[in-house]
Amino acid sequence: VVLCERNVPKLDGFGLRHDLYAGGGTTPRLFILMTYAKTRETVVRANQAEIDYVIEKPVIYEELGGLIRRAIRKAGLSR
Repeated sequence: VVLCERNVPKLDGFGLRHDLYAGGGTTPRLFILMTYAKTRETVVRANQAEIDYVIEKPVIYEELGGLIRRAIRKAGLSR
């Protein structure tokens, strides 16, 4: 799981997503982008970048935990 911030100087969440997947190595199964302002533009860019989820800050930890648990079950990694 990669959980990253949308607005970070030098390497934001979109750039990190690109760099991780462009390297050809092992890629995360779940990529979650956090932002204070979830806008249509951010969601469209996230869809284009194949980011799994965009969540708004402040983070609701029950929401985050639910997303991760569902991704684990979907990948068949839980018992």
